[in-house]
Amino acid sequence: MSEKKEKLAGNGAVVSGGIGASALWFLDQGHPLIAVMSGLWAYKPVREGISRLISGSFDLPEAWLHNKKLMIEAQGASERQVVQKFTDEAGKAVSESPSLKIRAESYAETIVEKKQATRENIARKTLEHLSDGGVPEEASTPSEDFMRSFEGVAEKASSEELQDMMARILAGEIRKPGSVSRIALSIADVLDKNIIESMLFIKPYLISSNWVCTDSLSHDQLLSHANLLSSVRITTEMGPRSFGFLEAGYAVHAYASGAILIKLKDKQSAFKFTPQADGFNLSIPGRELMSLIPDQNTVSIEAIAENYRKNEFIGDILVGTIETIDGQSRFVPKSL
Repeated sequence: MSEKKEKLAGNGAVVSGGIGASALWFLDQGHPLIAVMSGLWAYKPVREGISRLISGSFDLPEAWLHNKKLMIEAQGASERQVVQKFTDEAGKAVSESPSLKIRAESYAETIVEKKQATRENIARKTLEHLSDGGVPEEASTPSEDFMRSFEGVAEKASSEELQDMMARILAGEIRKPGSVSRIALSIADVLDKNIIESMLFIKPYLISSNWVCTDSLSHDQLLSHANLLSSVRITTEMGPRSFGFLEAGYAVHAYASGAILIKLKDKQSAFKFTPQADGFNLSIPGRELMSLIPDQNTVSIEAIAENYRKNEFIGDILVGTIETIDGQSRFVPKSL
């Protein structure tokens, strides 16, 4: 038995309801946030969610064998005999071939070790993300249905980017139960580095955290990202979108980096039609996942405003912020 397995099977083992500080053996004791992360262990939702993620893989062999037994028992007599015969012969072949037995054991140990290492890395990252912002009062242990789906997706995450994304999903679900749907998890199952990079790229161009107008950046620059994200249902397909001009001939677009007030060249046009531009919306599960990723692609509100000047219908453009005064939101331009 390897050193890791001895440690897991000993007093430091993490069980589904583990509460001891020894359960934090998987953390690097030299981690700069070790004190904060250890403190988070006092929260039941954090403790149970992380424990379930780490210890879940050790229940798999027994559960798998039990389910396989039920499947065989449910089969007809003839099918059962065929399956049993195959099992006996396969077992005999392995037992009579030392090299086969060694390779089978090595394969099983390698797979389990890799899956477990992935779970532990995601657990560490989850605690890191929970350390940033704390755990709110409404935090709750993720449901059994969520964890079953999450574990299956998480242990397949091979890259650091994917593991970080899965950690953000678990942290988000602990903080706000029900914030990540089963559909969002099914999309997370097909995420890769390129998809995550596309999500990071478009995030600063989102208007009201919901849609992207192609006038805000180079169409050619956006096209590949838009096509990739729509192919996995994170966004809708690109098509005409309304600018949302008021009768007074202006529209206000809110971005993460600020806000833009756009004025039509011809205000009368607002009475006759609403100018449109190509764009796309986030899907509902797309919004769930997008809310979890960091703001790594820094784009200034001035740069976004400059891109809008290419539209032939647009006149003046002001940059500023949206402030709430006496319960009313209004655009406040930046002072020159």
